[in-house]
Amino acid sequence: MTGVQTCALPISDVFSKPNALASFGAQVSRAQMDLLLHVADAVVVAMDNDQAGIESSKKLYKFMGTPRKGIKWWNYSNTEAKDIGDMTDEEIEEGLLTATVVPPWIG
Repeated sequence: MTGVQTCALPISDVFSKPNALASFGAQVSRAQMDLLLHVADAVVVAMDNDQAGIESSKKLYKFMGTPRKGIKWWNYSNTEAKDIGDMTDEEIEEGLLTATVVPPWIG
C-alpha cells in the first residue's frame, strides 16, 4: 500500500448531482469565470446580499459568458441573510429554486 487513497464512488454518482463552487471573496477574475464556464453546464451566481455583493455582481455580469444551460442569479427576497452561510436549509432551497435569469438589481 502506497498510502494513496482511492475513491470507489462511481463516476455517474458524482456527475448526476449538483456541484458548487465558492470564490470566498467578492472578486472573481475573468480567468476564473472562463474556467468555470468551460466545465459547467449551468451557473447560479450568489454573491453576498449587500452593496459589495451587488457591485461585484454587476462587474461579473459585464464579462460573464454563457454556459450551455444558462446563468441564473440567486434570489435573496425570502431572507435577510447577508450570504448563503447565514441561511437555513429552507432559505437556501427557496433561493436556488427561485433564482432568475435577470439579475435582481436590473429590475
